[in-house]
Amino acid sequence: MTTFYDATQGLNAAWNITVNNQHDMLPYVPLFADYATRVNHITEFGVGPEQYKLNSTMGLFYGLSKSPSPNKKMICYDILYNRHFRTSC
Repeated sequence: MTTFYDATQGLNAAWNITVNNQHDMLPYVPLFADYATRVNHITEFGVGPEQYKLNSTMGLFYGLSKSPSPNKKMICYDILYNRHFRTSC
């Protein structure tokens, strides 16, 4: 039997942290989330270092999770920090 983890609760908690803390991306995070609800694929370049807490990434990922598309995909790259995340939701 396969068990699937419902990450909705964790995603909502991460979203609340992102939009309730002060940071330079705060005005844009809801906008990114809104745009992301309209697509089925996002590729983000420039994820940034740990201290930025992946704020833009969280906005995009949260919005993508709300997209009505059945096949969603998000790929994030950061050349400077040598990161590459790939996820589907």
